[in-house]
Amino acid sequence: MITVPPQLGSPPARFLAGLLLACLALAGGTGGVAAEARPAGGVEAGSVAIEAAWARPGFPGGTSAVYMVVTNRGEEPLRLVGAQTAVAQETHLHRTVLEERAGAGGETHQVMRMEDAGLLELAPGERLLFEPGGLHVMLVHLTQALSGGDRFELTLLFDGLDPITLAVPVLSPGEAPPAPGSGL
Repeated sequence: MITVPPQLGSPPARFLAGLLLACLALAGGTGGVAAEARPAGGVEAGSVAIEAAWARPGFPGGTSAVYMVVTNRGEEPLRLVGAQTAVAQETHLHRTVLEERAGAGGETHQVMRMEDAGLLELAPGERLLFEPGGLHVMLVHLTQALSGGDRFELTLLFDGLDPITLAVPVLSPGEAPPAPGSGL
Protein backbone atom coordinates (compact mmCIF):
# COMPACT_ATOMS: atom_id res chain seq x y z
CA MET A 1 0.00 0.00 0.00
CA ILE A 2 1.32 3.44 -0.90
CA THR A 3 0.68 6.24 1.56
CA VAL A 4 1.22 9.93 0.99
CA PRO A 5 2.04 12.20 3.96
CA PRO A 6 -0.63 14.79 4.84
CA GLN A 7 2.07 17.51 4.62
CA LEU A 8 1.70 17.40 0.84
CA GLY A 9 -1.34 19.63 1.10
CA SER A 10 -4.92 19.25 -0.05
CA PRO A 11 -6.61 15.87 -0.58
CA PRO A 12 -6.49 16.29 -4.40
CA ALA A 13 -2.72 16.98 -4.24
CA ARG A 14 -2.19 13.93 -2.01
CA PHE A 15 -4.29 11.83 -4.40
CA LEU A 16 -2.22 12.93 -7.42
CA ALA A 17 1.04 12.35 -5.55
CA GLY A 18 -0.15 8.87 -4.55
CA LEU A 19 -1.18 8.12 -8.12
CA LEU A 20 2.25 9.22 -9.38
CA LEU A 21 4.00 7.03 -6.78
CA ALA A 22 1.83 4.06 -7.74
CA CYS A 23 2.63 4.54 -11.43
CA LEU A 24 6.37 4.76 -10.68
CA ALA A 25 6.18 1.62 -8.56
CA LEU A 26 4.38 -0.29 -11.33
CA ALA A 27 6.86 0.96 -13.94
CA GLY A 28 9.85 -0.06 -11.87
CA GLY A 29 10.61 3.46 -10.68
CA THR A 30 13.74 4.05 -12.70
CA GLY A 31 15.13 4.11 -16.20
CA GLY A 32 17.74 1.72 -17.41
CA VAL A 33 17.56 -1.89 -18.35
CA ALA A 34 14.68 -4.12 -17.36
CA ALA A 35 16.04 -6.45 -14.73
CA GLU A 36 14.70 -9.60 -13.16
CA ALA A 37 14.24 -8.76 -9.49
CA ARG A 38 15.66 -10.94 -6.74
CA PRO A 39 14.35 -10.97 -3.17
CA ALA A 40 16.91 -8.49 -1.80
CA GLY A 41 20.12 -6.94 -3.02
CA GLY A 42 20.28 -8.54 -6.43
CA VAL A 43 19.18 -8.46 -10.06
CA GLU A 44 19.79 -10.24 -13.34
CA ALA A 45 19.91 -8.18 -16.53
CA GLY A 46 21.12 -9.66 -19.79
CA SER A 47 24.58 -11.10 -19.22
CA VAL A 48 25.03 -9.42 -15.81
CA ALA A 49 24.01 -10.96 -12.48
CA ILE A 50 24.35 -8.97 -9.27
CA GLU A 51 23.72 -10.66 -5.94
CA ALA A 52 24.28 -10.43 -2.21
CA ALA A 53 24.34 -6.61 -2.28
CA TRP A 54 24.33 -4.75 1.03
CA ALA A 55 25.49 -1.45 2.49
CA ARG A 56 26.79 -0.14 5.77
CA PRO A 57 24.82 2.44 7.81
CA GLY A 58 25.89 6.07 7.55
CA PHE A 59 25.00 9.61 8.64
CA PRO A 60 23.99 12.57 6.43
CA GLY A 61 27.17 14.18 5.10
CA GLY A 62 29.18 11.06 5.93
CA THR A 63 30.16 7.95 4.01
CA SER A 64 29.00 4.39 3.48
CA ALA A 65 30.06 1.47 1.31
CA VAL A 66 28.22 -1.05 -0.85
CA TYR A 67 29.33 -4.66 -1.25
CA MET A 68 28.04 -7.30 -3.69
CA VAL A 69 28.99 -9.99 -6.20
CA VAL A 70 28.87 -9.12 -9.93
CA THR A 71 29.00 -12.01 -12.40
CA ASN A 72 29.50 -11.88 -16.16
CA ARG A 73 27.23 -14.60 -17.56
CA GLY A 74 27.86 -13.59 -21.15
CA GLU A 75 30.40 -14.50 -23.79
CA GLU A 76 32.02 -11.04 -24.03
CA PRO A 77 34.04 -9.10 -21.42
CA LEU A 78 32.15 -6.58 -19.28
CA ARG A 79 33.54 -3.26 -18.06
CA LEU A 80 32.10 -1.72 -14.89
CA VAL A 81 32.89 1.99 -15.14
CA GLY A 82 30.95 3.53 -12.26
CA ALA A 83 27.89 3.74 -10.04
CA GLN A 84 25.38 6.35 -8.99
CA THR A 85 22.71 6.78 -6.32
CA ALA A 86 20.46 9.53 -5.00
CA VAL A 87 21.60 8.86 -1.41
CA ALA A 88 25.12 10.24 -1.98
CA GLN A 89 26.57 13.25 -3.74
CA GLU A 90 29.47 11.15 -5.05
CA THR A 91 30.12 7.47 -5.72
CA HIS A 92 33.49 5.88 -6.39
CA LEU A 93 34.69 2.39 -7.23
CA HIS A 94 37.36 1.83 -4.57
CA ARG A 95 39.85 -0.83 -3.65
CA THR A 96 41.33 -1.18 -0.15
CA VAL A 97 45.06 -1.91 -0.25
CA LEU A 98 47.50 -2.89 2.46
CA GLU A 99 50.95 -1.40 2.17
CA GLU A 100 54.03 -1.46 4.29
CA ARG A 101 55.72 1.78 5.29
CA ALA A 102 58.95 2.39 7.10
CA GLY A 103 58.59 4.05 10.49
CA ALA A 104 60.87 6.75 11.89
CA GLY A 105 62.94 4.15 13.74
CA GLY A 106 63.29 1.88 10.72
CA GLU A 107 60.51 -0.48 11.79
CA THR A 108 57.87 -1.51 9.26
CA HIS A 109 54.22 -0.55 9.69
CA GLN A 110 51.25 -1.85 7.75
CA VAL A 111 48.78 0.79 6.62
CA MET A 112 45.43 0.23 4.90
CA ARG A 113 44.24 2.87 2.46
CA MET A 114 41.69 3.21 -0.30
CA GLU A 115 42.46 3.93 -3.91
CA ASP A 116 40.39 4.41 -7.05
CA ALA A 117 39.78 1.00 -8.60
CA GLY A 118 39.39 2.48 -12.07
CA LEU A 119 37.64 0.53 -14.79
CA LEU A 120 36.86 -3.04 -13.66
CA GLU A 121 36.85 -5.66 -16.40
CA LEU A 122 35.13 -9.02 -15.99
CA ALA A 123 36.01 -11.84 -18.38
CA PRO A 124 33.18 -14.18 -19.47
CA GLY A 125 32.16 -16.33 -16.49
CA GLU A 126 34.15 -14.20 -14.02
CA ARG A 127 32.76 -13.12 -10.64
CA LEU A 128 33.86 -9.86 -9.10
CA LEU A 129 33.60 -9.78 -5.31
CA PHE A 130 32.99 -6.45 -3.57
CA GLU A 131 33.73 -7.04 0.13
CA PRO A 132 34.96 -5.27 3.26
CA GLY A 133 38.73 -4.84 3.01
CA GLY A 134 38.64 -5.14 -0.81
CA LEU A 135 36.61 -3.72 -3.66
CA HIS A 136 33.58 -1.60 -2.75
CA VAL A 137 31.35 1.19 -4.03
CA MET A 138 32.15 4.18 -1.80
CA LEU A 139 29.23 6.52 -1.11
CA VAL A 140 30.52 9.99 -0.23
CA HIS A 141 28.59 12.93 1.27
CA LEU A 142 25.41 11.00 2.05
CA THR A 143 22.27 13.05 1.40
CA GLN A 144 20.31 11.13 4.04
CA ALA A 145 20.87 8.77 6.94
CA LEU A 146 21.24 5.08 6.08
CA SER A 147 20.04 2.90 8.95
CA GLY A 148 19.70 -0.85 9.35
CA GLY A 149 16.54 -2.02 7.58
CA ASP A 150 16.58 0.82 5.00
CA ARG A 151 16.83 0.15 1.27
CA PHE A 152 18.01 2.44 -1.52
CA GLU A 153 18.60 2.22 -5.25
CA LEU A 154 22.10 1.92 -6.68
CA THR A 155 22.71 2.08 -10.43
CA LEU A 156 25.75 0.34 -11.87
CA LEU A 157 27.20 1.72 -15.10
CA PHE A 158 28.76 -0.67 -17.60
CA ASP A 159 30.54 0.33 -20.80
CA GLY A 160 28.22 -0.39 -23.75
CA LEU A 161 25.26 -1.58 -21.63
CA ASP A 162 22.16 0.10 -20.25
CA PRO A 163 22.47 1.12 -16.59
CA ILE A 164 21.40 -1.58 -14.11
CA THR A 165 19.56 -0.50 -10.97
CA LEU A 166 19.16 -2.64 -7.87
CA ALA A 167 17.69 -2.20 -4.41
CA VAL A 168 20.40 -2.34 -1.75
CA PRO A 169 19.50 -3.23 1.85
CA VAL A 170 21.34 -1.45 4.67
CA LEU A 171 22.50 -3.90 7.34
CA SER A 172 22.73 -3.05 11.02
CA PRO A 173 26.18 -3.34 12.63
CA GLY A 174 26.84 -7.00 13.42
CA GLU A 175 24.14 -8.27 11.04
CA ALA A 176 25.46 -11.02 8.77
CA PRO A 177 25.63 -10.08 5.09
CA PRO A 178 23.75 -12.23 2.56
CA ALA A 179 25.72 -15.13 1.14
CA PRO A 180 26.26 -15.23 -2.63
CA GLY A 181 23.96 -17.81 -4.17
CA SER A 182 21.44 -17.52 -1.32
CA GLY A 183 18.98 -15.60 -3.50
CA LEU A 184 19.58 -12.48 -1.45
